[in-house]
Amino acid sequence: EGIILVNYDILGVFMLGASDLLSKLGISTSGNHEVTFVIGTMPAEIADSNEAYTLELTATGTTITAADATGLFNGLMSFIGLLDLTNNNMMTLQEMTVHDKPRFEYRGHQVDAARNFRSMETIMKTIDAMALWKVRKITKQHCPSCAPYNIIA
Repeated sequence: EGIILVNYDILGVFMLGASDLLSKLGISTSGNHEVTFVIGTMPAEIADSNEAYTLELTATGTTITAADATGLFNGLMSFIGLLDLTNNNMMTLQEMTVHDKPRFEYRGHQVDAARNFRSMETIMKTIDAMALWKVRKITKQHCPSCAPYNIIA
């Protein structure tokens, strides 16, 4: 089993990263559960955030609606988090509707390579994990006397 991504191109700059992450997690994109992406208006209770999204899961498919690509990506990450792939790669999903927005303007993680060396592979895995948790800012410090710099995705 797996998923089929519909209107996937409206993810814009997030499309490649989402595709790569799905592949790394072993989630097939040639399955039978449709995940449709829609740019639309948000309910009033979450409309004040450009990262807000709604996620509607049914037996026939999933619809992720957001005002922009960032919200769609956040919705996809929440969808991935709801997947139960422990049954011989058979997906188990509960029907539900989710209205969500971030509580904070940005979420971040600090990598201190000056005091604790991290390989490039480890940093890339950290970035993948950050995407799943919708953490969009990484701060990296290269040397003890250097000022840290921020990378915002």
